[in-house]
Amino acid sequence: MLAVDVSGGLIELESPVATGLRVLAVNENTDENVECSVVVSTKTNSGKPEVRIAFDKPSPNFWGIDFACEEWNVEPSKNAAVRQFINGGTTPVTAEMYRRLMGRIH
Repeated sequence: MLAVDVSGGLIELESPVATGLRVLAVNENTDENVECSVVVSTKTNSGKPEVRIAFDKPSPNFWGIDFACEEWNVEPSKNAAVRQFINGGTTPVTAEMYRRLMGRIH
């Protein structure tokens, strides 16, 4: 996971996926799953695909993070840019931050 918000996220996968693919995202930490679409899929220098997913509808509980921003849009948007901030738009959610929030510091 690279950056997340209530409408989706930018994640790194082990296997390539096609842009436009419909997928079910599953978070084993929160025991949540949401239907979403692959908005963009690009190969990184490490060879792993970097994938932007967009939830069909906002899912503020999926990532297990308290998104304190009062201004997030509750209308579904399959092509909206992924918001990458919490705390009123001032703090980016990074992979390291997510692991800390989930108690998975390696």
